[in-house]
Amino acid sequence: MHCLRANGTIVVWGDNYYGQTNMAKNLTNVIAVAAGPQHSVALREEGTVVAWGRNLYGMTNVPAGLSNVVAIAAGFRHSLALVSDGTVVAWGKNDGGQSSVPPGLSNVRSIAAGGDTFSGFSLAALSDGSTRMTIHPSDLTLDAGSGFRLQARAVSASSLSYQWRVGGRDIPDATNCFFAVDPSNISDSDAYDVVVGNSLGSVTSLVAQVRIKPSDVVAWDGNTQRQTVVPADLTNAIAISAGVYHTLAVKPDGTVAAWGSNGSGGRSFDVAAIQLPLVKHREGKCLSHFKAPFPARLAAAVDPTVALRQD
Repeated sequence: MHCLRANGTIVVWGDNYYGQTNMAKNLTNVIAVAAGPQHSVALREEGTVVAWGRNLYGMTNVPAGLSNVVAIAAGFRHSLALVSDGTVVAWGKNDGGQSSVPPGLSNVRSIAAGGDTFSGFSLAALSDGSTRMTIHPSDLTLDAGSGFRLQARAVSASSLSYQWRVGGRDIPDATNCFFAVDPSNISDSDAYDVVVGNSLGSVTSLVAQVRIKPSDVVAWDGNTQRQTVVPADLTNAIAISAGVYHTLAVKPDGTVAAWGSNGSGGRSFDVAAIQLPLVKHREGKCLSHFKAPFPARLAAAVDPTVALRQD
């Protein structure tokens, strides 16, 4: 079983007799994955392909120089890749001709690979050469402060252009096959899509709903050292303080989250595991003040402003 996560990594489990769950180390930026009975194939953001598992017939030997791939498929003992110009590349076992792409095959919009121990076959759905989406952006739900990345791919007989939109409005300079926001804010919650096209016409992807969950702590204004980028996993903060270029928050377990400048030996946008005497609290109200080991670090703010929400 293969599961593609929103952050571009893969989680695999199940039968591993042929190493089909032993994916390549540090495999990231994945936008699609295909699994055959004995091998696996992944498509990376930059349009390259990675394969692993059994290689008795060369089904994990990705052809050298293969690029601009927009879709992949894994058969019993062969693999397929759809290139952005509408052509198909195949490799692996070829006893039934499943890896012999028909001469002149073009204007392909989708692919599939099948077969069993005794024979294999390949499928290609054709178009008139106009733009067709192969990968649509997916819905996302994440915490405020986390980054997110939306992906899309299309196939056409000629080169393509991309224009991302939010709420139906063009996003300036968002003309790649992906759109990234880091860090995110509550205001980034919206409907996103992308228009892909060329001289032959254009097509609009499905809409992806991005939902940003608010943190318990809100920060705004000066952000020169990321002092207002609240850690995404910070919840139930019971006290806060701000320095010149850094920010602190006390957690319910008495530890402190610290982020911002690291110029004086502090933490830089990391959760600091500083153990403090547990702060007693009831109904969201602090009953006693805490004493930090570095009182100077709790000075009043100069650039950022931080607020502790009542809820």
